[in-house]
Amino acid sequence: MSEEKQTATSDFMNWLRAASATPAPRNPLFDFAVNHTQEEVDRKLDQLAKAFAGFSARAPAIGDEMDDGTILAGYYKGKPVYATPQDAPLTYTFNEAADYARQLNAQKFLGHDDWRAPSQGELDVLWENRNQGKLAGTFNEAAWYWSSTPSYDFNGWAQRFSDGSPTFHYINVLSSLRCVR
Repeated sequence: MSEEKQTATSDFMNWLRAASATPAPRNPLFDFAVNHTQEEVDRKLDQLAKAFAGFSARAPAIGDEMDDGTILAGYYKGKPVYATPQDAPLTYTFNEAADYARQLNAQKFLGHDDWRAPSQGELDVLWENRNQGKLAGTFNEAAWYWSSTPSYDFNGWAQRFSDGSPTFHYINVLSSLRCVR
């Protein structure tokens, strides 16, 4: 063991032993370190270092691609909104947009079966973050996008991505779609 590692480990062990004299909530790693030899602690620390190699403690940022291929599009009502990496391949009516999401679910697209057209609020999150990370350049800025939010009898909410204008469209109008989960 290097002298630097030995000193750091020794300092850590001294701190743990001193801390154990103070009543406080304990955890298994703390108990292990207090009740085992320096050599056993070193082995355990090496095992943990190997187990967490490559682990990043950084929380994903808006626009980051997740391990499953989805993109963190933002947050709506405190919950993350994950989007498909690209728009649906065609334009759709309001009802066809919902059907397309059901097709993604049947295919377990990117390993998930909870895809849907975004709500009006989620669609606004997509528009607000359209230029972030992996989302940048993936939207048709000249298009209207469907939400899943109905409005009146034969209308549904849509949003224009050139300026973020929301409005309601007749449900048989063709518009773009980006599914979320």
